[in-house]
Amino acid sequence: MSCLASAIIRSRHLRLFSPCAHLLTEPVRRRDKRNNMMTPKWIARLLMAAALTTMMRAAEAAALELAEGGRARAILVVPANASAVERLVAGELKDYLTRITGAVFLIYGDDRDLPAGFNRISIGRTRLLGDKGITADGLEPEGFRLKTSGDTLFILGADDAGTQYGVYEFLEAHCGVRWFYPGEYGEEVPRQETLQVGRVDERQAPWFKWRRIGRNIESDYSLFGRKWKLGSSLNIDGVHAWGRMVPPAVYGPTHPEYYAEVKGTRQRDWNKFDGSHAYQLCTSNPEVVKLAIAWTCKYFDEHPDVDVVSISPNDGGGFCECERCRALDVPGEFIDRLGVTGQPVLTDRLFTFANAVAEGVAKVHPQKQVLMLAYTYYRDPPKRVKVHPNLNVQFCDNAEFHWDPRQKAERVGWLQRWVELTPNVSIYEYYVWAGYQPVRGFVPLISESIKRFHQLGIRMFRTQSDLLGDFGRSGLNYYVAAKLLWNPELDTEAVVNDYCEQAFGEGAAPIMRRYFRLLDERWKVAVKKVGGRMEHVNITPNHPSYYLIAYDAETRAELWALLREAEAAARTEPQKARVRLFANALRYSEITVIGVEKILELE
Repeated sequence: MSCLASAIIRSRHLRLFSPCAHLLTEPVRRRDKRNNMMTPKWIARLLMAAALTTMMRAAEAAALELAEGGRARAILVVPANASAVERLVAGELKDYLTRITGAVFLIYGDDRDLPAGFNRISIGRTRLLGDKGITADGLEPEGFRLKTSGDTLFILGADDAGTQYGVYEFLEAHCGVRWFYPGEYGEEVPRQETLQVGRVDERQAPWFKWRRIGRNIESDYSLFGRKWKLGSSLNIDGVHAWGRMVPPAVYGPTHPEYYAEVKGTRQRDWNKFDGSHAYQLCTSNPEVVKLAIAWTCKYFDEHPDVDVVSISPNDGGGFCECERCRALDVPGEFIDRLGVTGQPVLTDRLFTFANAVAEGVAKVHPQKQVLMLAYTYYRDPPKRVKVHPNLNVQFCDNAEFHWDPRQKAERVGWLQRWVELTPNVSIYEYYVWAGYQPVRGFVPLISESIKRFHQLGIRMFRTQSDLLGDFGRSGLNYYVAAKLLWNPELDTEAVVNDYCEQAFGEGAAPIMRRYFRLLDERWKVAVKKVGGRMEHVNITPNHPSYYLIAYDAETRAELWALLREAEAAARTEPQKARVRLFANALRYSEITVIGVEKILELE
């Protein structure tokens, strides 16, 4: 409860009990002259005054004062042998509290004499925990507790990551701080000289144990991603892996039989391999399986901190057409999408290989898993092959295409079947494809898909995010995804509204909300008209067909009108700058679309 709230309570009760308000500060002087005893009337007043005093003290006790009038009323306490993360977040918390209140906060090790007269914020595993009997027992990895007890607020994680997330949760939920994107104007830090925290006792832990949004806004070197609570309690390495498992330049010249036979010949030009495309393996070759097992075991020996490593094919096509490999395919199973109608579904073949590798690795590293993508030619679930218990299936989804009913039904059906086959399913998404594509809004589909993953029991997720400067195009998509990956039961509409209100201010928020809704609606119109990837040759979200529909001249004019109105309605320079960030992204999208339109005029 804030000081303002306490003052309001005190004022209201003083008005309510005004006949006895002076009893709070003055001694009782009036006595009954006949028997020198207080009358029933005065006894009642005293009882009312006592009750009022108790109520006010209880109200004040319900809040822990951190700063008052720009002066610190609390100190920060860390373990004497604090970890690097505990020291880092203590420093961050100190700096944010100073920016909020203007007060100077001090950090003490728990082995020092703590000054009297100050409340305390205990960060991590301090000695103060023992005094209160507070523990991290029962917390899942990356989870945390926020608990007030007496004069202390405890921020305690199950591990360092949990303590870090706990500090950021406290700043966001109890201090009003928000993070929208890295850099200048990317965060909102409210100013209030008096700061209190109500009595809290809460536990949180992420539903998704692996929460990745590309490499640019979440990595071991990115504090910004941590503020969004991105991270993982699992270490999963790799995507397309065959090139590093059986390098073509190493084995190709002497063992061409290790690689795919295409149109009757084995691949050549071994030094032209780009690291991730083509040069597929002949997975029915027993020597290839042995090499894959040996490589994976050696990898885990050298990287004991990794929990899961990919053994997935290289990107693209060029899969083996030899008789032994073809014999592992299910007869009559063909692909009717991506312009490759008539190509065999390769899932049973490739998961035969993956199962063999998983079995071999399990004998040496039984606690580890190997990962196999469910992707392109092998996204459909297998018909005859089971899934090894040490095999993680990473399903490649495209939520942005789920406005296409046919594609949504097929993809959701595949995913449900994979979940029936194994509990070890993870997700690989494509919120951003390669290149500088125009703006795409599909928040409703992001929300729907993440909540579906939660309902299916899936707890591992990553999506591509290729560009550091991507927040004007995809910032809201990422923000919503990050919130739902931590807690998929959140109300998405409330998350978006909070984003708009905090980023753009009360005046501009409803306007920006209309802007984002229009982006969502125009992408929906484009997908419904163009269709999903199944009806076209290599058509991706980068394809001009979508943007020519999504950003026709009328829509562009409407979007610009909303952004101009929003910037005018925003009150502060940071709020206006955030609107301009989205305007820059729209300008890029407009230039791209106009360029395509001009090219089409010349054809």
